[in-house]
Amino acid sequence: MVRFLQRMLEVYKGMCEQSGQPEDLRLYQIIHAMYISDEKLTAESLAEGHKIDTRTVYKDINCSVKALTVLIFGVDGIRFE
Repeated sequence: MVRFLQRMLEVYKGMCEQSGQPEDLRLYQIIHAMYISDEKLTAESLAEGHKIDTRTVYKDINCSVKALTVLIFGVDGIRFE
């Protein structure tokens, strides 16, 4: 299970890098820095480093979580509103 999660994180990273959009790459960088990296960073420090508002950091996290949920759980991870 851990290998599967690591693989899905790598897939997500690849998706963000290949999109060509700097915002997509930022999504991965933020989720990685806050939750995956050995040296966890705060939302405030990430906002400062990326020159964005702290609220944007949390919006980016929500966006990343939605994408990762679909990658990890498949169609069961989709929420229809």
